[in-house]
Amino acid sequence: MRIRILRESEGTPGERSILLMFPGCELISKLTTDKTKKELFAKLAAHHRTLADEVERTIKDSK
Repeated sequence: MRIRILRESEGTPGERSILLMFPGCELISKLTTDKTKKELFAKLAAHHRTLADEVERTIKDSK
């Protein structure tokens, strides 16, 4: 799990929130004992990881 720290000047609040979503989902998927929730949060984490990667690329390319 990686957490990227953004400066306030980097990205929009929406972009920053996307970067924070995937670690939270990944953590929940690892900690929950409910199989359905584990699978759901693992899928959400994967989706948010993809979005976070795209946001990071966009921020990097805009500099």
